[in-house]
Amino acid sequence: MIKMKIELILCAGLLGMTAFANASAAAKPNVILIVADDLGIGDVSCYGDGKIETPHLDKLASQGLRLTDAHSASAVCTPSRFAMLSGRNYWSKWNGELLIREEWNTLPDVFRENGYATAYFGKWHLGWGENYEGREHRQDIDWNQTLPAGVLECGFDTYFGTPFSANEPPSVFVKDRTVVALDPEDPMEIIAPKLSPPWGRSTGAKKAHAARPESRIDLIVTKKTQEWIKNNSAKPFFRLFTDFGQ
Repeated sequence: MIKMKIELILCAGLLGMTAFANASAAAKPNVILIVADDLGIGDVSCYGDGKIETPHLDKLASQGLRLTDAHSASAVCTPSRFAMLSGRNYWSKWNGELLIREEWNTLPDVFRENGYATAYFGKWHLGWGENYEGREHRQDIDWNQTLPAGVLECGFDTYFGTPFSANEPPSVFVKDRTVVALDPEDPMEIIAPKLSPPWGRSTGAKKAHAARPESRIDLIVTKKTQEWIKNNSAKPFFRLFTDFGQ
């Protein structure tokens, strides 16, 4: 019996790294996939020259598989995560709509079909709702209501994180399909871009913005991840954790 107590999920990792908790040859392993933007092979000490120390990731590597030949579908975060979840390449103009079609069979769908609980934590940045003529990238989404199709429609039971990159509006957390700490008396609006930043800015929603302090985004999402793992120990789980880079 292999027993690994997951005390901390670091907000960095390698595409394809998995951790197995309470697993045996006859049991289904728990799978944690940590995806980081702009992480080089030398940025993890079990691969690199030791200038950067990553003891927690090194421990995961020592108790699992350490791969030395890996490839990404793209050098940009959105198409690379699209390919990882859907098994397809994406090269097209994107207008903020949900890129993964609901009828497709995705990576988390495969886990759910095999009795797994599935969860996504971190940056989504794969769109919300349908595309239509005249749609603006995110200005046309009503962030004050239940959000249109997104993470949950792609095979995940639950979601907590940022709807786009951390430096892009709206500067809030989303739980499943709802903005966290949103006050109906203080609605949020996305102002269309003029010159800079190119994706516009969000106004209003002071409580919702305060619930996502810039300096604690990773720590808050990590804590939510730990809580979910503790509450889902009765069945095997697949959990995807992504960073919040541009």
